[in-house]
Amino acid sequence: MSIHGNWDRRELSRRALLGRAGMGAGALALAASGFSEQKAWAKPFFQRDPFSLGVASGDPLPDGVVLWTRLAPDPLEVDGGMPTRKAPVRWEVATDERFSKVVRKGNTHATPELAHSVHVEVEGLRPGSEYFYRFKTGSEISPVGRTKTAPVFAAPTSARRARAQDPGPVPHPPRPVQGRREPAGGARGVPLDRHLG
Repeated sequence: MSIHGNWDRRELSRRALLGRAGMGAGALALAASGFSEQKAWAKPFFQRDPFSLGVASGDPLPDGVVLWTRLAPDPLEVDGGMPTRKAPVRWEVATDERFSKVVRKGNTHATPELAHSVHVEVEGLRPGSEYFYRFKTGSEISPVGRTKTAPVFAAPTSARRARAQDPGPVPHPPRPVQGRREPAGGARGVPLDRHLG
């Protein structure tokens, strides 16, 4: 048995390879931005809670946060119990838990290409403030989540530092004083310490 063909001849040029890689990256970017070739599920209906995995927030900035959820009525299934259609999802951010003062809201899609997960980058919030958020799909509403934006950090005007070194062998090591504990970080009121040895 033998293999026939010209193994030294390259069928794929560098230009073609880069072109195909670019098309693949573009398709991935479109899928990540909510674009999906799947038809939209106009009026989602669920037998079970689609927000069984809950909600989460993170990556706080002074003017925004990232909100996350995943639609999965049956989270132990490979597809989370979701059909292969994108589902419309509405999100809201409010200053109170009852959502009487909604400050940001929007619409997106949970796509099958991203396992029906939703990542929303919310901007235009106040620094160091607490907010409440939720998601809606069909007639289902997620649990309410709580998040906080990062404070605005000012440039430090001065810094205090401490430095410690191993003194070598000590003939009589010091004994701890009963009832007294050193604060974490070494010296009192020193935000940064360093040990050299």
